[in-house]
Amino acid sequence: ELAQEHGSTQIAAARELPVTTDGLIQVLQDESDWQNQLQVLNAIKSNQDQLPRDCRLDPVIIQAVVKITASLRSVLAKNSLLCLNFLVNNNGQSFWKEQTPALVESIFGALIKKSTDSSAFLAQEARNSIEACVQNFPPSKLCAAILLHCNSNPSPSARANAAQALLSLAQQAARSSYDVTRVVQCAKDKLLHDNSGQARAAAKGILTALDETHNLDKKQQLHFHRIKLYGDPLQKPSSKRGVVERSAQQSSSQAGARSVPRNEGLEEHKHLLEDLRSRDWHKRLDSVTGLGKALEASPGLIEHLAGSVQDPNLRVRVQALDVLRTAAASIAQRLPASSLATALLPVARATADRQAHRQATACLQAFADAAPGLSAPFRRHLASL
Repeated sequence: ELAQEHGSTQIAAARELPVTTDGLIQVLQDESDWQNQLQVLNAIKSNQDQLPRDCRLDPVIIQAVVKITASLRSVLAKNSLLCLNFLVNNNGQSFWKEQTPALVESIFGALIKKSTDSSAFLAQEARNSIEACVQNFPPSKLCAAILLHCNSNPSPSARANAAQALLSLAQQAARSSYDVTRVVQCAKDKLLHDNSGQARAAAKGILTALDETHNLDKKQQLHFHRIKLYGDPLQKPSSKRGVVERSAQQSSSQAGARSVPRNEGLEEHKHLLEDLRSRDWHKRLDSVTGLGKALEASPGLIEHLAGSVQDPNLRVRVQALDVLRTAAASIAQRLPASSLATALLPVARATADRQAHRQATACLQAFADAAPGLSAPFRRHLASL
């Protein structure tokens, strides 16, 4: 079937695109001819000039692309996610301010559903698009859509991904731009007690970012202090990635070693750390490069750099992985193996990213070679990649 799809794709490339926006909408809504749908999706995300002017700004076309993300044909689902990511980023914040809350909810709902897909690639692309939504959608409209899934989505994985989006919103958006009261209430009353460890960790991050940790009752405080920001001890790892996370936690507890010095180098490189949270991926890319140069003198910055391997932009992710790999030997000499294993958890997660799998694996291998003290489960995970 895949061979037939690729062959049909080449045939579809030779067909002429519709010359009107209505024609494009008709093609995108015609499920009986997936080759034409694929051709239009590719034309939109590659920004081809022969498309009707401003067709990418048409809410009906955007809604048609959203619908295709649910396609059972993987090549269509993949390209519709890539196309949607392009539309979210390319149309800009001013465009999305004018759109209805219903369109925002439709887009976010489709992405949350796809973020739990069994295909690692599709799930990762959906998460990348969710982060693009955080950076471009009006915070008030997006907040309402996120809270809907945090409070009522029946899927633990979907709630966890929605909670991560809510955390990103709390970290990036101005407090006056969305309903902080509802966000805090959701974090305290719902996410802090969720059966998903990722959702609980996100709740702690939200309450910390919004400086609400002092407004918790005794039960909430108990849950809050049992949760770690970078891994929840209440959740048992079940995947290969979980093996790395568990080994990192066990190494830290058995060795009694200090954690990564999170505050080291913060003041000196404050402007670079602020740029890591910029909505402009060019600034985030420059920040990763700058922090890489400072890493040898301030190895505690590894925790901040490691977080960038999950950036929504592929260039930033790859640059962060390359910087960490290059500095592996120097860092390994200055930090205990248990601290390294903990700091490298985001890199272990990045091995599930098909676009950056090779760089993530090379990065982990560089640290394994430079730090013989890394645990045996960590090394077995590397051997399986």
